Amino acid sequence: MTKVTSSPDVFELEEVRSRKLRSPIEDTRSAKLSQTYENTGFVNDRTDTGNGVIITTSLPENDDKNDNSHADDDNDDQKDNAGFEKLSGDGDKVGLVVLKLRNQLVRLIAKRKKIVVYALKVLCLIGFIIYFVFANTNKYGTPAFPINGNIFSGNAGFALFILVAFAVFIVAWEKFLGNAVERVIDYLIESIRSTISGRRFIELLNRFSWIGHILVFLAVALYIGLTVRRASNYVSLIGVFTLIILGTLGSKYPHRIRWQTIFYSFIIQFLLAAIVIRLEVGFQFFDFLGKEVSKFISNAEAGAIFVFGESYEDHFYVFKVTSIIIFLGSVINMLYYLGVMQYVIGKIAWLMQKCLNTTAAESMNAAANIFVGMSEAPLMIMPLVPTMTTSELHAVLVGGFATMAGSVLATFIFFGVPANHLIAASVMAAPGALGFAKLLLPETHKSKTSWETVKNVPLPDQHNVIDALMTGAGNALKICGYLIANLIAFISVLRFLDVTIAWFFSLVHYPEVNFQYILGLLFYPFALIIGIPLKDCLLASKLIGIKVSLNEFIAYQELGKIRNLRNELIANNTFPLYLNGTLPLPPNTQMLWNDSSVVILTYALCGFANFGAMGIALATLGVFAPQRRRALIKIAPRALIGGNMVSFMTASIAGLLYEPRAVVESVEKLNTTLFS
Repeated sequence: MTKVTSSPDVFELEEVRSRKLRSPIEDTRSAKLSQTYENTGFVNDRTDTGNGVIITTSLPENDDKNDNSHADDDNDDQKDNAGFEKLSGDGDKVGLVVLKLRNQLVRLIAKRKKIVVYALKVLCLIGFIIYFVFANTNKYGTPAFPINGNIFSGNAGFALFILVAFAVFIVAWEKFLGNAVERVIDYLIESIRSTISGRRFIELLNRFSWIGHILVFLAVALYIGLTVRRASNYVSLIGVFTLIILGTLGSKYPHRIRWQTIFYSFIIQFLLAAIVIRLEVGFQFFDFLGKEVSKFISNAEAGAIFVFGESYEDHFYVFKVTSIIIFLGSVINMLYYLGVMQYVIGKIAWLMQKCLNTTAAESMNAAANIFVGMSEAPLMIMPLVPTMTTSELHAVLVGGFATMAGSVLATFIFFGVPANHLIAASVMAAPGALGFAKLLLPETHKSKTSWETVKNVPLPDQHNVIDALMTGAGNALKICGYLIANLIAFISVLRFLDVTIAWFFSLVHYPEVNFQYILGLLFYPFALIIGIPLKDCLLASKLIGIKVSLNEFIAYQELGKIRNLRNELIANNTFPLYLNGTLPLPPNTQMLWNDSSVVILTYALCGFANFGAMGIALATLGVFAPQRRRALIKIAPRALIGGNMVSFMTASIAGLLYEPRAVVESVEKLNTTLFS
């Protein structure tokens, strides 16, 4: 039997063995033919004439009884009740009347759907306006004005006002303002291009765009020259240029490096450092963001305590970290189902693409790493991971290694590490991670995760919000299993290396030399070029070695002990005596003698760039994209190096801009005298 199939582009003949016809396309005409054979709602009469088959199709009889039966069938999911025999009879008469009235109401609402939706929106808007008015009165709420003290703390009314203003702006932008601005810009561009002088002007701009880049560089250099007053700060400039040179020499495709992306990633990093380190309002803002994110993540404690008990934090990774991952995984998957994450990704992608010319997925991951960890941030780009290029996957890994999760900042602050510099380090690392990622492994293929692609990301295949919540929790549970297994494997192997190397050196009476000690010696030159004074370099390099070989928790714990002891000695006015050697430190007591060493190390230790974290990252992304596991394993060591280089770059910029506080001004004068 021969069947003719049609499509908009081609007509062809196809030999078909089966006697049943199937429509190959969604064409209206062919769909009608297909329904003749496949729609069970029709009555088919087949007559064999010997030369062929005549099929007669007619509609079944319909009455009120059948109508009610069909209405009942519409509300009953046949798939869920497959294999069960349907109950006989029509049911209760009163119930049938209610069912009929309900169906009429549903049809009426469906017919006037737009009016009903608008009415509900108007009612909700009126209700919120009434709430907002009452919330801004002295009698019933907290007024937005006047603002008292810290603008980001203790001003709940002002925060509500800002949120409402931001929401109004977003709605206005999406409804009409964005299109209006786009039309104006397009009109201006077309007006310029329509004239000969305009086209020449655009050509000159493109030809001499390098002048703008030079002006930006000169502006940064001028700011540094006018504001940096300590000569020792300029040592950190050596670190900045050395890291860029090393990254270029180690680049896999140096001929593909897009220097504009690299340059402006470091410029953004510098601007963020200036805002957070130099401006009080900048620190207050990021401190506020960090606290709010920590509050949100702390909601995971309710589920963790219910399941594991009050002492669940005693097993930090197994219970606390996994609880956070499961909580965030479920929430983020729910937001994906609602389409919220697609919107956020699109806006951040647009901003990053304009500034750095990076893709949507890698930009979103870098921004997310400011607030969440390397296990949670990839959840935000989960559907895009399998289609990402190798360079994009490398950027995701570097971003995870270079930044610090908001969920662990509180732990490090508890250790005694300064909160403002921790927040600044995590924020600064985000653009720096994109810069070093594209420096070490430049893009060589066209990305599939551009802004237009992200807008069309398919929603998760879930039935409702509850299903999305449960699916997200299930996916996160897989990540938790891989995380725990890889942590045990990596840390155990590193312990074996420590013991083995220490045994070999104990034979020559140097048992203190182990794998961590050797790593510390390797990082000694980096500690020197990022601006740490010479007297503190060996201890600083050991702390960096601990961070890379084990994890940042142990390194920050040691740094916190040193800082707390230092502050204690300063408070009782004995620090200068220990500094000049009048009083000796107790045995096995470590000390960083220069205040800038503590600050620079706070930035240098920021990030999850260690061997254990590499196992976590491979496990997480391996769950999302098993088919990309081979590529991930190949680029992971390079990404680990890139994450550490980002931390060194952040520390160099911080060392360049840092100025000691007045509380240790007398000690700094003594430091300057001894180390100059």
